[in-house]
Amino acid sequence: MVIKRAIRELEFDTSHLLGQGYNRGDVSGILRENRRTRSLDEILVKASIYHTTAHLKRRLLAAQLLTTAATRATPRPCGEASGS
Repeated sequence: MVIKRAIRELEFDTSHLLGQGYNRGDVSGILRENRRTRSLDEILVKASIYHTTAHLKRRLLAAQLLTTAATRATPRPCGEASGS
């Protein structure tokens, strides 16, 4: 990184730089804690606030708690109601 090297070589004070918008001012690590990877035991509970279903599906497949066959929709003949 050319910019990082120049800042270091010129000994610029960077203490006032608080980070990117997603973690601006997070000196305590609280925001970072909220973004940590949660265990499946924490996620797979009733009324879970976990909302990233694509990542959850990938994690369930990796943990062998879900099979790829179970993730495919079963085609139904036209006009057949779901749940029949």
